Parts: sequence; structure tokens; C-alpha cells
Amino acid sequence: MEEIVKLVYKRNMERKILSKDDIKRICNIIIKGKNYEEYVKNIRFANVNPKDEDTAGMYDGEDLFFYGKGLEKFSDVNFNQLDTTMDGTRIDFINFFILVTIFHELAHVRQSVMQDYRKNKEGQLYTICEKLHNVDDFYEDNYKYDLREVNAWALGFMNACEMYVNLPKEMVSPYDMSIYKSLAINKMMAGYSVSGKKEYVISPAEKIFESADKYNLENLNVNKEKFKSLINMGENFSLYRKLCIGLPISFDSFAYMNMLLVCNNSGDQFSFVKKMQHHK
Repeated sequence: MEEIVKLVYKRNMERKILSKDDIKRICNIIIKGKNYEEYVKNIRFANVNPKDEDTAGMYDGEDLFFYGKGLEKFSDVNFNQLDTTMDGTRIDFINFFILVTIFHELAHVRQSVMQDYRKNKEGQLYTICEKLHNVDDFYEDNYKYDLREVNAWALGFMNACEMYVNLPKEMVSPYDMSIYKSLAINKMMAGYSVSGKKEYVISPAEKIFESADKYNLENLNVNKEKFKSLINMGENFSLYRKLCIGLPISFDSFAYMNMLLVCNNSGDQFSFVKKMQHHK
């Protein structure tokens, strides 16, 4: 990833937005490093996705697409939500959101790889979600609990944060990093909620199971007990990995994430990813 960090550093120093060639270069570094060549044949660019003009990127099983209008809107919407005026660092923020989009789409590539290894339990969860996607009205009502999207957004934001954590400290202030951290944690926690009963945390995986159970899972060739066991596979996973898949977490872990979110210690702004990776 060092090559990507150097490229982002260079563009931020030049006050330039990452170009199409930059995006392609970043994608190719990751594709080659992860051996994804069989899964991504082309990297394409267009001004807008005709099906959804808000779409910033898309992976269709062979091609990676990036859409200029969607990228611009994604960056602007997020930037304009920040309660601050940071014109001098606007380029840094736009490039951050471009990285989020790149890592988000490459997370979908990773999911396809895992689904092809049939013994991979995480991949099995994504295959179930893919089947549920094709059920009438199910996807629209349960989009934010689709574990494929939970995973792609989590990895999108967290990998982008890791890139910025590794930039020279004079380029990224603790204040700026606290904003990236807040965006990432809020996105990762969006599908989790606390039930008033015994301070129980309900995960995206449990929510999508509850919704799916209202349908005839057998007709989708989904074994209900197998689905349940997959949801509970993360007992020994780190907190980071659980959140990246949307698996159940304890109330203590939920509270820990809220502590990381509000912590104002400047050092914590740059170490929160590692802390999550070492927390159960």
C-alpha cells in the first residue's frame, strides 16, 4: 500500500484531485497484489450511471466502473455535511472520498473471490445475501443490512482511513483525522442498534436473518440453521473483523466503539484502526 500512500501524498501536495489514471493505477496495484486479475478484466469510466446518477462506482462481475458525476456528488454531499469551513483541505477530503469509492468497489471483488471458495464461511454469507437480493421487495427494504454492502462500506472507509493515517503527520491534522474517523465509525455502526432488553446489541446479520425468515428460505435453497450458524461464526474474531462483516458484537464492544468515536486525544485519532483490530 506504500505506493498508494505516496501517490495520494503527491496529489494532495499538488492540490490536485486524483485523476482517472490515478484511480486506475491504484486499482491495478490492489488487483495485482491481491491476485484479482481473473475477476477484473477492465476498469472503465463514464460521466454517469444511466440507471442511478448517484452511483459513484460499480463492480459487475468483470468490469469496475467509476462515474464522474457520482464521485463528485458523493464527495460534495459528505464534505458539505461537515460543520466547518476547510477550503484549504477540500482537495484532501475529496481524494479521501475517492479512495473510499475505490476500496468499496474492490471489496465487492473480494466478496466474489470468497464466494467462489465454497468452504469460506464469510463468502457463504454473501452468497445468501445475493439470493435474497433477487426476492421481490426484499432488497429495497433491507439494503442497509445487506452484508455485502455492510462489508464494502466498512472496508471502503477503513482502508481509506489507513491510507491517511500513513500520510506525513504535517499533512493530516488530528482534527482532520478525527473527521475521517467519525465518518468511518458512524458508517460501520449504522446497521447496529441496542435493544432495551438486557442491553442487547442487534447486528446487521441478525436483522437481515430476521427479515429473511419471513420468506420461505428453503425455496431460495438457503438452510435456516446454516444461516444461523454463519451469523454466529465470529466468536473469536477481532472487533474490527466482526464490524466489517456485520456480525454480532457485545454491548461492551458497542460502548467501546462509541468511546473511540468521541475520544478527542490526538494520538487516538491515528490509532483507532489498530485498536479495533486488537479488540475482541
